[in-house]
Amino acid sequence: MNASHTSHSSSRSTKSKPKARKPKASSNPSSPVRSVSSPKKTKKVGGQTTPTSITRGKKKMVKKKRDEKENKTVSSSFDADASTIHSVDVSTEHHSNPSSPTHPLHYTVSHSASQFSPSTSLSSSITINTSVQNLQQKLIQLSLEIEDQEKTVMILTDEMKRLTEVGEVKQKEIARKYREDFKNQAAEYKDELSKRLENCDRLTAKKQELASDLKRLQGKIKMAEDRTKAAVEKVRKDGEREINEAAASWGEGEIIRREKWIERKTTEIREITIKGLEPEVQRIIDKHKKDCQDLEDELEMKKRDFLVDFHKDLDAKKLETQEKAMKNHDQLLSTVRVAGNDRLSEVHEEHAKNLAKLRKRLSEETDSQRVWQGEELKRLAETHADEMQSLRSTESKRLHEMRRRWIEEKDAAERQLNSALGSMESDASIAKEQWENKVRHKLEKESLDKIAKERAKIKKERDREIEREIRRIQGATAKLDLECKEKVEAEKKKLKQAADKKIKGIVDKKSRWGDRLGENLDVVRELQERKRSCESTLKALSDYMQKMDSDIEKVIRDRENEFANLVEEEERYKMESTTSISSLHTMRASLKSQISSRRQEIEQLQARHKAKVKLLEQEHDKDLLAVERRVKIDVGLKEARIAELRSHVHSLESRCSQLQNMIASYKNRQREKATGTTEKGKVKEGSPKKNHSKRQFV
Repeated sequence: MNASHTSHSSSRSTKSKPKARKPKASSNPSSPVRSVSSPKKTKKVGGQTTPTSITRGKKKMVKKKRDEKENKTVSSSFDADASTIHSVDVSTEHHSNPSSPTHPLHYTVSHSASQFSPSTSLSSSITINTSVQNLQQKLIQLSLEIEDQEKTVMILTDEMKRLTEVGEVKQKEIARKYREDFKNQAAEYKDELSKRLENCDRLTAKKQELASDLKRLQGKIKMAEDRTKAAVEKVRKDGEREINEAAASWGEGEIIRREKWIERKTTEIREITIKGLEPEVQRIIDKHKKDCQDLEDELEMKKRDFLVDFHKDLDAKKLETQEKAMKNHDQLLSTVRVAGNDRLSEVHEEHAKNLAKLRKRLSEETDSQRVWQGEELKRLAETHADEMQSLRSTESKRLHEMRRRWIEEKDAAERQLNSALGSMESDASIAKEQWENKVRHKLEKESLDKIAKERAKIKKERDREIEREIRRIQGATAKLDLECKEKVEAEKKKLKQAADKKIKGIVDKKSRWGDRLGENLDVVRELQERKRSCESTLKALSDYMQKMDSDIEKVIRDRENEFANLVEEEERYKMESTTSISSLHTMRASLKSQISSRRQEIEQLQARHKAKVKLLEQEHDKDLLAVERRVKIDVGLKEARIAELRSHVHSLESRCSQLQNMIASYKNRQREKATGTTEKGKVKEGSPKKNHSKRQFV
């Protein structure tokens, strides 16, 4: 009997190993959890946006890799949670179902022990379902927060687009208007200068005519030359002195005016850029620091509350599991004590029935698993056709390997079962034959008193064996309790680690969104400041152009007045030439000198004006090009950031849809498990009644 018990325990220990591997097999490649966590889908989703340049493509590749890592961490944590929950289901099924072939009480407990398995399995499944529901609620809350953040990001992107469009339109209008104005002004100045030059040419022609007239009168004025030389020399010196003084004063005043204008503009620009931006920048920095501090405080409070609630739930679950384990332990001890007296008479029947049940159960499990795998494969083929094409080669290899392992484990379990049953039957038959032979010999040799003594001894031995079996069962139950506690602790640690990871991911995401919002606000403020600076520079340019126009008009008026004076002087000299030839000769010489000097001055002024106009045009073109370049750079940066935000939003949407699919598939699996456990409980509740009636009849 002891040998048979040892063989039974060894067979049970070997059978429990493939059962423990079952959670790994349940997470097959065709399950939605593994298919969702594949990196190819994230690449497919993240690859919707096309890069516009090499740097932008590199940024998107880095972004894709980071999103893939986050998806892998989330899927691995969710797979770990599912595997731990499934392992807890399996352990509770093994612990609460004494009719299973891997349970240590299978060969010692009668049909009355199976009456307690449905309630314990249901209670354990209820507790696991509550924990799963809590996790689902937390996932839903996280998805809602992500949707809110996505909406805020969309609103900000729309506002940024609107601001960029308005800024571009205004800049284009301003550039077009001022370009046209500058072109028109340059054309007007050219026309006016050409008109003035034509007048000068006409006057020079008149002067030439007068010179020819004067040549004709040279013979007449020779007599008056001696008298007028002194007066002409004096007038010439006075005119040269006055002209030199006027030219010097005009040049000095122009240099001083230009330096003053440059100094005034530099001081205005410095005041606008430095003093105007310092308080605004300080205010933005203070506000950003305050917002960051508020967000950190709020996060700390939420984290603290979440940890307190999480520890409370874990403590409550721990107490519940301990109470259930103690109740199950007491119930099992009572049932073992009651069933120990009837074990010898019902061993063969129970072995046959359990063998039939085991085979039936294995066939049902294989059929249900195949049906479920087929349905899952069909559903995945309909919904994820693209993924199935890319993953078909790898998934087929994994399925083949897992089926091979499962078949090997099944064959090993069946061989161990058959060997254990054969050894038990042979041991039982040998023991029975020995006992019958002993009884026959004793009946032949001894009397009825000796037979009674032998019966008493046999009963005592049987009681001792029963007590030994009870002690062994108690040790096994203690081991099971320890294993259950260790599993609960491991599950607790895993859940805590997963929750910490999720909290860290949420905190990182929130900080990233805050940083991006701050960057976008800074960019908008920079654009507004640049717009103001451009407007100020345009105003300064317009003022400078107005001043230049006024200066040019003054110069033209002076030249016209001078020409008018020259004409008057010529007429006066003409009138005087009729009176005195000497005065005409002197006037002729003075007029020639004045005309040459005036021509030189006009040419100098024209050259200066042209140089100034060219410098102004070059400076204006440079400023416009710099402004356009900055605007293009800012717009490119904005577009890159908007593209990154869009890609990130697409990845978040894909991850939300993946999480929803994972939750739906997990709910369906839990429902199927719950329905399977209820049906098995009903079947088990029906079978012990027949055995009980048979035992009563015996």
